[in-house]
Amino acid sequence: MVVSQSLNEMKTDDILRSGHSIDDMLIHCSIDSRRCNSSVFTHFKSARFGNCYTLQADKFVATVPGPAYGLTLMLNLDVNDYVSPYSSGYGLKLLVHETGTHPFIEEHGVTLAPAWTFVSLKQKTINRLGHPHGNCDKHLEYKTKYGIVYTRMACEQICLVTLTKDICDCMTGFVSLDETIVTQTNKTCDGYKVLCSLMVLEAQVRGDLPCPCTNPCSETHYSTTISSLSWPHEEYLRNELIPLMCTEEIQAVKIKKATGYDCNEIRNGTANISLNTLNIDTLRNNFLKLDLYFEELSYEHIEEVPAYDSVQFLSDIGGTVGLFVGASVLSGVELIHLLVECFRYVLFRLRNK
Repeated sequence: MVVSQSLNEMKTDDILRSGHSIDDMLIHCSIDSRRCNSSVFTHFKSARFGNCYTLQADKFVATVPGPAYGLTLMLNLDVNDYVSPYSSGYGLKLLVHETGTHPFIEEHGVTLAPAWTFVSLKQKTINRLGHPHGNCDKHLEYKTKYGIVYTRMACEQICLVTLTKDICDCMTGFVSLDETIVTQTNKTCDGYKVLCSLMVLEAQVRGDLPCPCTNPCSETHYSTTISSLSWPHEEYLRNELIPLMCTEEIQAVKIKKATGYDCNEIRNGTANISLNTLNIDTLRNNFLKLDLYFEELSYEHIEEVPAYDSVQFLSDIGGTVGLFVGASVLSGVELIHLLVECFRYVLFRLRNK
C-alpha cells in the first residue's frame, strides 16, 4: 500500500529533509562582490513547491547598478534526484518582493531554467490615499496577527482560508499561503468536504462571499527584465566549475555520483576524463547561474494626491469672500458718493432761487 501525503499535511521539517536544501544546492554566492553562504537564507514552506528560501541580509547593500554588484548565485539542481514522472522539467522559481510581505511564488514568481540568467530590477513605490479620497487601508494588525505585511492577495487568501474553516471545518487546498498562520487546524478537506471547499471558492470568486480586501496605502513593486544564455561551456565545466565544487564536501560527493570519478582523480589528472565520459549535456542540466541586480539606482514613485484639497478649498472660499466684500465696499462708497452729489445738487438749486 502506498500512502500519499500532501505538502499541506507534511510538517516543515519533513519537507526540509525530503526536498532540496540550500546547503546541497549552493555552489557560490556573492552580493555586491562580497562572498555569502547558506546562512543568509531563511527556509519557508510552499504549499506547491515545498522547500523555498528567502534571502534578506541588511549588511549586503547594492551601491552600484549592474551584474557585478548585485546578487550572484551558482546552484546545483541535482536533476538526478528529481522524482519521475511527477517532475516535468528542471529549474527554479524566483520572486523579488517587498520586505515583510508573503512571497506568492505560484502567482508572481518567474521560472529559471538551467542556464546563466540575468534578472535586472526596477523599483516602483505606490502611495495611495485613504478616506475620504480613496478606500486603501494600512491594516497594521496584519503584522501582529499573521506575521506578514498586508497585501491584497494575502488578504484574499487569508479570507478564503477563514471562510473554508468556518463553513467546511477544514483547510482549503486552493491557496499558496501557509494556512497554519491563519488556523491551527490540521484537517485537510477530503471526501465530501472537497466539494464544500470548492463551493466556497466559487462563491468567493462570484462575490457571494465577499472579502473586505482593499489595496494597501503603501506598497513596493519590482519589475524584472530577464535574459539568459547557455551555461556552462564545456571547458569551463571541466576546468573551473568541477574543481570549484570539489572544494565543498557535499558537492564533491555529487561529482563522484555524476562522473564516476572522485575529486582527487580529477584534480590529479589520473582519471581519463573525456567529454563523452562526463556526459556534458547531462551535467549541464544540473547547473544554474543567476545574476540579480538593479538596472539603475533610482526608482519610480507614484503618489495619489487630492484633485481638490482643503487648502485649495479655503483659498477659493477666501477669494470668493474677498470678491464679495470688495464689491460691497465699492458699492457702499458709490452709494455715499451718489447721496453727496444729490445733496449738493439740492443745495445748489436752493441757492439759485
